[in-house]
Amino acid sequence: MQEGQQLEPRGRGPVAEGAWRKTEKQGDEVAWTVFEDAEIRGRFEESSGILWAEMQHRERCCFTPALLASGEAFLRWLVRAVAKDGLAVRWLVWCSAARIFGTGGDLGHFLACIEGGEREALVAYARRCIELVHASWRAYDLPLRTVALVEGEALGGAFEAALACDLLIAERGAKFGFPEALFGLFPGMGATSLLARRVPARVVRELVQDSLTRSAEELADLGLVHGLVEPGHGRAGCRQLLIAGARHFARDLALDRVRRRIEALSLAELSDIVELWVARAFALEPAMRRRMAHFARCQAKKRAAGHRG
Repeated sequence: MQEGQQLEPRGRGPVAEGAWRKTEKQGDEVAWTVFEDAEIRGRFEESSGILWAEMQHRERCCFTPALLASGEAFLRWLVRAVAKDGLAVRWLVWCSAARIFGTGGDLGHFLACIEGGEREALVAYARRCIELVHASWRAYDLPLRTVALVEGEALGGAFEAALACDLLIAERGAKFGFPEALFGLFPGMGATSLLARRVPARVVRELVQDSLTRSAEELADLGLVHGLVEPGHGRAGCRQLLIAGARHFARDLALDRVRRRIEALSLAELSDIVELWVARAFALEPAMRRRMAHFARCQAKKRAAGHRG
């Protein structure tokens, strides 16, 4: 891929309303496929107002350039569908077709950029990540609430993506963490900024520096996970929690806007941190690069073997 070139998402993309098809039934809930390409499938439940944004993770369970491209295409469609076409989405739930929410940024891509001296390519990747994180934090400037449903684990950039949502719901026993310190880096796509607005500075330092994984229950105690559901029943449990709180939707939507006004997270702040992150990435010692390569191989093994179809 040439410098500055962006991947285009593969597959159909938006599905015309007349071509919507039933793809899932949970009790009385019917989900219609409204968006689909190789990386993301959008399933909409008219009765509940839930739009499931399902990452397919067909290459690896991480944020590959192809997944980022699909995310951008999905969000362009979402804005049109909600703001212009009146699709009545109340909750946008990010989830995974695999049994893993995600293992973070694409370490193989990081290494290729670093070893190839392609600084601008790594900057471009990181900026795409933070633009998606910031858009999620803003709820895409739409009258809906964003939700991350974490099954399995959310590490590194996947944890950052989950933190950017209004609500983080997780299966009991799901694992969270920032392993970047193990190979000489730090989470650079929003973690510090998002955490600093929610937990004390001491907790921020521990979470981003100690490389430990923590359970959903531990994060619930910190106030970072807002709802716990039973393992193997993530979607049903998430749906139940959202519908149970539906009577407070308008109030909660207003409070989300109040919180964003107070927190005042700017894209410029995230961009400044990305520059520091890229500088550190290109200064990594050979031993740290070898460790990153090890983790990249681990990512490659975590493919989406458990797709729901």
